[in-house]
Amino acid sequence: MKKILSLLCCSLVCLCGMAQVVTKPYEIKGKINKIDVKGAVEVRFTVSDDRTMTAQASARALDRFKVNLRGGKLSIAYDHAYNDRSKFSFKKLRKNERKVVVNIAVPAVENIDLGGLSKVKITGPNVYRVSKMLVNMNGCSELDIETSVETGNFTCNASGNADIDMKYVHCSKNSFNCSGNCDVDVKHLLAESVNAEVSGNADLDIKSLHSPKINISCSGNSGMDIDNLESVSVVADASGNASLDLSGATQSVKFEASGNSSIDAAHLQASHGTANAWGISTIKSCVTSLSTNSSNMAKVKNKPFTVKQ
Repeated sequence: MKKILSLLCCSLVCLCGMAQVVTKPYEIKGKINKIDVKGAVEVRFTVSDDRTMTAQASARALDRFKVNLRGGKLSIAYDHAYNDRSKFSFKKLRKNERKVVVNIAVPAVENIDLGGLSKVKITGPNVYRVSKMLVNMNGCSELDIETSVETGNFTCNASGNADIDMKYVHCSKNSFNCSGNCDVDVKHLLAESVNAEVSGNADLDIKSLHSPKINISCSGNSGMDIDNLESVSVVADASGNASLDLSGATQSVKFEASGNSSIDAAHLQASHGTANAWGISTIKSCVTSLSTNSSNMAKVKNKPFTVKQ
């Protein structure tokens, strides 16, 4: 009998802890140029010519959920009118009641702005094609772009604990500005020019990069890892305790390292270039004709690249 009562009590606790999920449709009218997501909201974005949107959450969460489309900007967030002292405050929701899942199918947008605990996942089947693209992220936001991106200028600014995953990006000009503890992973990047700056404890990882002009910089405790690089000119700068790893092939290089930083380009084949190391930094290279300059404790280790006959 005691066992039966215990099981009944456990069942009641589980049922009380479960929040009933409600689905609410939204009507989207007008063109969308920007999506702004804040708070504990998960957005599942499908690139489509359709214009549909639904939100799934507990009824209590949907009471605090706000969607606004004005001037081409679609804002998705919890309503800040519910302050911490209000009985409708977000903080007074149970944890299993807080999550909101938004399913949206619209054409690709130029601007994506994420903050807080927001998550956005972008899928196809259509290519994410826009004339230009700007991504701004902070807090603990996450962005996962599974479809291919084709655009003109592609700019990505990430800070805090932001996390970004992208499969394939084809653009004219590319710019990454990563700081804090953010983590950015790109599988394939094809661009006319690339400019990447990483600082703090941020990490930037590119599995394949094709661009005639590459300018990259690491500082603080940040790290950058670029594989399968194909370029004409590579300019790389590392400072602080930053580490920079490069592999692939290019015509010319310009390396500058200071502090306790390191540039490992031993697997980046180049025909000519310069390498300057200061402080107690280290540069490893594979350049046929390399001009070097370094302080007493800094090291430049070059293994000249030669073409096998």
